[in-house]
Amino acid sequence: MEFSKMKVGQHVEVLPEATGYGLAYQGTISKIETMRIHGMLQPFVTIDFDDINTPDGRRGITITNMRLVEPAPTFNKKWQEINDLVMKARLGKDFH
Repeated sequence: MEFSKMKVGQHVEVLPEATGYGLAYQGTISKIETMRIHGMLQPFVTIDFDDINTPDGRRGITITNMRLVEPAPTFNKKWQEINDLVMKARLGKDFH
C-alpha cells in the first residue's frame, strides 16, 4: 500500500510476513509518523489489531515497510472464517 494513501482510522490488513505467524491480521491505523533517518524520511505506521491477539499477546504492530500492509478486504465474515480455517490447517494448528 502506498504511504501517501494511508490515513489514521483506515481499516487495513497486515500481511503474514510482517507478524511471522502465517496469518494476516486486520486492524485500524492509529498513528502515522515520519522520522528522518540517514537524511531520508522514514514512515512509521502503528496499527491496532481488531479482535485478534498474536500468539505472543501483541494487540498491534508498527510497520515501516508499507508493502506489508494492504487495504482490508471487504469480504463477508463467513468467508474470513473459512480463510482462517484454511490457513490454520496449512500451519497444522488446532481448529478450536
